[in-house]
Amino acid sequence: MSRRARLDAPPHGSARHRPPRPAPARHCSPAVGWSRPGRMPGWRSGWVLVLLTVPLLLVGIPAGAIAYAPRDTSPSPTATAEPAALQVVLEQLTPLVPKPDEVLTVSGRLANTTDATITDVSARLRLSPTPLVNRNEISDVLAGGTEREGVRVRDAQQDLASAIPPGGQVEFSLSVPLNDLGLRRTGVFVIGVEALGNNGAGLTRQGLARTFLPWFPDPTQYQPSALVWLWPIAGWPVRDAEGLLIGNRTPRELSPGGRLRTLVDIGATAGDTVTWVVDPEILQTAQAMSGGYRVRTKGTIATGDRTVQAADWLAAIRAATAGNGVLVQPYADPDVQALQGGGLDQQAVQAITTAPDLARSLLGRPVTGGFEWAPGGSLDQPTLDTIAAAGVHTVVLADTVLPPDPQVPFTPSGSAPLPTISGPMRAVLADTRLGDTVAMPQTSVSDVLTARQRFLAETALVTLELPGDPRTVVLAPPLRWNPDATLVRSLLTAVVDAPWITPAPLSALIAQGPSEVGRSRVVEPGPLEPPPLRPDYLAGLSGQLRLLADFGAIVDNPTGLTEPFAGALLRAGSAAWRAEPRSGDALLRTVAEELSTVRGKVRLLSRGNVTFTSERGVIPVTVVNELDRPVTVSLRLTGNPAVRFEPEAIQPLTIPPGRRPTVEVQARVVGAGPVDVDVVLTTAAGETYSAPVRIKVRSTAYVQAAAWVVGGAFAALAILVVVRLARQIRRGADGS
Repeated sequence: MSRRARLDAPPHGSARHRPPRPAPARHCSPAVGWSRPGRMPGWRSGWVLVLLTVPLLLVGIPAGAIAYAPRDTSPSPTATAEPAALQVVLEQLTPLVPKPDEVLTVSGRLANTTDATITDVSARLRLSPTPLVNRNEISDVLAGGTEREGVRVRDAQQDLASAIPPGGQVEFSLSVPLNDLGLRRTGVFVIGVEALGNNGAGLTRQGLARTFLPWFPDPTQYQPSALVWLWPIAGWPVRDAEGLLIGNRTPRELSPGGRLRTLVDIGATAGDTVTWVVDPEILQTAQAMSGGYRVRTKGTIATGDRTVQAADWLAAIRAATAGNGVLVQPYADPDVQALQGGGLDQQAVQAITTAPDLARSLLGRPVTGGFEWAPGGSLDQPTLDTIAAAGVHTVVLADTVLPPDPQVPFTPSGSAPLPTISGPMRAVLADTRLGDTVAMPQTSVSDVLTARQRFLAETALVTLELPGDPRTVVLAPPLRWNPDATLVRSLLTAVVDAPWITPAPLSALIAQGPSEVGRSRVVEPGPLEPPPLRPDYLAGLSGQLRLLADFGAIVDNPTGLTEPFAGALLRAGSAAWRAEPRSGDALLRTVAEELSTVRGKVRLLSRGNVTFTSERGVIPVTVVNELDRPVTVSLRLTGNPAVRFEPEAIQPLTIPPGRRPTVEVQARVVGAGPVDVDVVLTTAAGETYSAPVRIKVRSTAYVQAAAWVVGGAFAALAILVVVRLARQIRRGADGS
């Protein structure tokens, strides 16, 4: 059986080994660690014990602390400095929810990380005799702090190997009845496994690993807190305007064993333990794929081979959500704050308003809209006002964005009111620590166990903060969560079985209304991580939206032509590209190329030279329409310099599909010499549609006028010459 499969398996066999019989002259105090005093008479040792105990009581350590772990007077090895020579890897801790009369089993392995052989290797259990005080201590323990290393547990030691060579490892399994631990109060305790061995300097500690042990023996002492677990179903919106997928990630995620398929399969067994949050973009993509699809990878386009898997996934999520409420995330998870700041708030509004109807049609059941899962858990006030005006009434934010008063010593319920220009909005506050827990590394069995035990500790301490006042906390994993299936199943089991927590739908939290603690919260947006979409990226997106608007303006019936591009540009504005900016760049670049190709089907053909035989003339301009429907365009001609060219007014013209008519534009050229004229297509409203084409226009009228002037001058000169000659002849005749 694999280690992963053993994570939640029941104890098997007994791994307990009794340690060597202790020397009678040595003593230890569990509250202060181990010591090796010399022999002394019994009455003197009693006074020494009193003198050691009284100062501890004065500084606030509970007098009953020593009773939490059985006393063991065997010799104690000396602690060693990190890093550990023997890495202690915890891989199994059972039972999941410890109860009296059960047996605690901790299993794993020791790995020699040094270049030397370590001999006389053994492992033994340690237990901190006092429970954790607050949630802050959890991170301290996980970070390897020296607090709460605990005392050794009697009868929970195992001799493992006479020697472990460099790079070698050995498995261990330590078991002890929970009743033997002496846990006399409810709480979260720190339990650990200590590795002992000899690396040439005597028997010393070679490594230590710790985790958490929640202990709730009497459920009547407290009221469980409620947990709202948001269950996100969102993909990477990589479809372009032609429906091609950029890369194979989405097909893999929808297939058995893939991220999205695993989430749907697990969610289907969770019942009302989770609240589904679905982005309709992935539903739309799955439906499109189920009818056949193509994939663009590294510049090549191939036919997709997971059509059946996409159809099966869509059927699975319809079945899984049939008996549960579904919240609808705005289409493609827009980066609403970046879009707002970039002047693209209409993109965010469109994603919000179109999502519910799309999800309703694809799931075939009622859904709930007006919901926004804020990217990065934070939104500023202008963005809140924008989404509120678009109909959002519930927004998920990180609890750090709306912190309670610093004087509040407990975790308040995850709900708070938010004022907006459109009225009050409800903020659902995701517990950051719980979110960090399920987002911890989960690449090994040890990682999964660590995340599981931290989750149990966090939820237990929430309840223990105010045992008589149950509150509601919200678990909001990353929107594109990729968890380990073993971890998720064990956490869902714990939420149902653990006496300190109980599942609740988001609707129950909303119905409760904001808590009194929540009413005093003030919005404190922090830095967005990952950072929002780049300004240059938003500028490129804005430019493509303008080009699309111009294209829609010239087509008489744009239905079916512009929608694919509008959807692709919505996907290009997704917050998913915060974490993967290169993927966003590739999508936007592809959509821009596709839009340019479609726009180019309406274009100008004319260019070259045109000569007027007089001051005025006609410029022929040919317009091509290769679309399957009419377009209405106009022309704008501009001379360089403008004072030398005067075109007549041009009325908009409608061009039938597949035609290329030539329009004759009347114009006047002023002065001699050629004039460069730029011709562009425009919309009927005068917005520039195409890039300019250049025509060189010249007029022969001034050349002819000059010729007549010169001819007239020569004629006049000739007449003068003739007249003068005639006079001279006449004078000569008279003189003779």
